Amino acid sequence: MFKVIGKYGEIVFLTEKESAIIGYYMTGMKLQQIACRTGIDVLKIRYHKRTVMRKLGVKSNKDLILWFIANRPSFSLEEREG
Repeated sequence: MFKVIGKYGEIVFLTEKESAIIGYYMTGMKLQQIACRTGIDVLKIRYHKRTVMRKLGVKSNKDLILWFIANRPSFSLEEREG
């Protein structure tokens, strides 16, 4: 699990898969490209992305990108929990 800070300052735990998908998404990859890269169905990729957005308290792709920019150092350097 990865520990990050949500939109409202709360601690949020992301699974390794969720973290990887968001990391790929933030590099500019499309959901279909992420699906090909990970071997996970594109519908599952979409589901995991939406789950992360819900956990973080963001409602749009724009908000997700803004969250990532604001939290990039902690997102990429965060140690796994448990």
